[in-house]
Amino acid sequence: MRKFLSCAAMCGLLLAVQGSPVIVTSPGAAGAEKTAAAELAEHLSKILGKKVPVVREGTHPVSGRRIFVGKTGFAAKHGLGGKFQPEESRIKSCGKDLIITGGRPRGTLYGVYEFLERTGKVAWLDEKTTVIPADPGLTWENLDIRVQPSFRYRGIYTTPTWSAPDRSARLKFLARSRENVYWEWRLTPQERERWGISPVLGRPAPLNTMHYYSVLWPKKGMETARSLNLDGKRDSSKSYAGPGQICFSSPLARKRVAEQMLEFIALDRKDFPDMPPVLYNLSINDTHDRCECKACVGKAQKYGSYAGTVLEFVNFVADRIKPVYPEIRIQTSAYLFTEKAPEGIKPRSNVIVRLSPSPWGSQCQTMVPLDAPVNRKTLDDMKKWSRAGAIQLWNYWVIFGNAAGRNAGITGIPAMISNLKIFKELGSDYVFSECEFPDTASFHSLRVYLGYQLLRDPFQRADRLVSRFFAAYFGPAAEAMKNYYDYLHRRQAEAPSRDTNDAALRPQLDAAFFRYADKCFAAAEKAAAGRKEYLDRIRLEQVSLDIARLSVRTLKTDLQAAARLKKNWQDALKRHYGKVPPREAEAFKQFFRKIMPPEKGCRYPLPEELASRVKYDIAWPDFAAVKNLASFGVALKEDPQSPCGKAMCIARPLRMPEKGFHSKVLQTGVFSRTAKKAQVTKIFRVKADEKYHWYTLGEVKLDPVSILYVHRSWFLQHLLDRYYMPGEENRYEIRVSLKAAGPAYSPGSTAENALWLDRVLLLAPAGK
Repeated sequence: MRKFLSCAAMCGLLLAVQGSPVIVTSPGAAGAEKTAAAELAEHLSKILGKKVPVVREGTHPVSGRRIFVGKTGFAAKHGLGGKFQPEESRIKSCGKDLIITGGRPRGTLYGVYEFLERTGKVAWLDEKTTVIPADPGLTWENLDIRVQPSFRYRGIYTTPTWSAPDRSARLKFLARSRENVYWEWRLTPQERERWGISPVLGRPAPLNTMHYYSVLWPKKGMETARSLNLDGKRDSSKSYAGPGQICFSSPLARKRVAEQMLEFIALDRKDFPDMPPVLYNLSINDTHDRCECKACVGKAQKYGSYAGTVLEFVNFVADRIKPVYPEIRIQTSAYLFTEKAPEGIKPRSNVIVRLSPSPWGSQCQTMVPLDAPVNRKTLDDMKKWSRAGAIQLWNYWVIFGNAAGRNAGITGIPAMISNLKIFKELGSDYVFSECEFPDTASFHSLRVYLGYQLLRDPFQRADRLVSRFFAAYFGPAAEAMKNYYDYLHRRQAEAPSRDTNDAALRPQLDAAFFRYADKCFAAAEKAAAGRKEYLDRIRLEQVSLDIARLSVRTLKTDLQAAARLKKNWQDALKRHYGKVPPREAEAFKQFFRKIMPPEKGCRYPLPEELASRVKYDIAWPDFAAVKNLASFGVALKEDPQSPCGKAMCIARPLRMPEKGFHSKVLQTGVFSRTAKKAQVTKIFRVKADEKYHWYTLGEVKLDPVSILYVHRSWFLQHLLDRYYMPGEENRYEIRVSLKAAGPAYSPGSTAENALWLDRVLLLAPAGK
């Protein structure tokens, strides 16, 4: 590169400068500060309608308006060269000039974004939608802003960054949204340098770390350090989901984990010498499995919660880390069976408890604010944790499950707005939110945009942010789409429960709801006619509505809506994922399979007296729930004894003791998830010849959401939603084909104890 500019080049620069402001950077600018200058130049050029150059301080004579970005000499001369917090920003006018500076690594970058949002009215709505209003007369006189995000650590998980359709666009959007909890160790050094990304959580993982410690243990010599299951056996976890944990009371486990953490910290110090992580997660695997040894259970009884057992273990490790690394904080989790705060024990000063209020632990309803009556017990316990020591938050903006209808026709935005204020009041400096299922959730882009805004300041006027989003995102259709959004919230507020796990269970999704929604969407499309960018966003939002419509089986299936949904949903999948992941592809496939009328009549051999009455013959190709039941020990297995060739089987249960599970007395039934009561319950003795036999449950009038279960555990089950036909009587006699094998059923058998379900028959009632 030439050291000096030619005279002609210098004149060209001065001419360019005369009509535009000039961005001036420090010669020693860090990577994120260079990015800040580039981002400012890109956006200002579009706002002003002319190119805005970037020069290094002291290299070129600059006249006219100047914007000094980063730790420049000009900033120091005007008293802004002092020390800042890593994400603190200062924006200050100096006559016709402007200074944007801040801490490292991201303070200056965040200052640029603050300036562009406040002064330039720029809005980054999602990865594909940036609104930059033209303002040739933009000025920045009399500005003096000092700001840093309200929460120190901020993260929203939607889809994995490393598999995003456009990774560069994803990282750019996260930076502009001030996300700073980047878990993806797959990020390159160049990406970290460009955006000022420093790791927040250290090795080996950001959550469910018991597995990542124990998987490194030798197979021999560490047996007593592994958790004891309900059957008296030691588990070795296969993933972060278990099975099992570690033995929290084992001196061997405690000592080894402390040694491993010291090793992980040393490795991180080597890889990230400038800004190594200071948080290290040490938390349970993502399973209800606990260590059931006498010592661990005894400690749980002593402290009134299993959280005390785990916290005693974490405190031990923290005591070993503190003398070596006093700045390190160990993050553990109050999750599942550790959500309840213990008595008689507190976290060490270098331990932080990351609260995870969930439906699976404290029965928290995540679509409802924490200060609502239904969540009072959860909030009281969270307050108890906060009084005991430092806390952080992991929370959910979704209803979990792979079924497409889980998040259709509902939104957790009101809960999100309220809860972020509560998290701040509880003293949390860290909030990480799960916000998955972008293709099927209602107003996904809004919840992400609004979430990031409120993570920076949870006490902002959320209604103003929402109005700003609608105006920018839907343009001429904003009023119609806002009407639908408001109506959606009014109707869900009337519902007795918002955390129902299927759209078909939501009573507010009635005919009146869909009639009003259709009017809103028709008005929106009319208003946006000829504007493809707005029409595309409207149709993407229609995906969630149409999933809800087709899930509510009180209406006739609307084939036009089904065709529209298929196209719009595929567009949504491509937009959010690029290459559609297997889970989302399966949800798409299963949904359309569910709403289409099932095949009628007999599919496999049957005695004539039954075959003539068969309405629906259900077998292994229909058992779609098996994948979701795998964590309970259920599997689809080959079985030559069955005329279907395969059957749903459970041998060793994974969520309850095997002892007593296999019993000759079997409870079966059909349960209405809508009415929340049994439609039929039958108890009978299974036959002990290890062959399939037909068992009659009785006559049932199905409702839109009925579930058949075989065994008191409900581990063997099948949803009957698909066989409910709107406008028909839906009355059937139900029979199941079962085989019970193994010594628990047939004394002297050498087979494994197992219960097999290969067929379900829905028969016309006798005499019809």
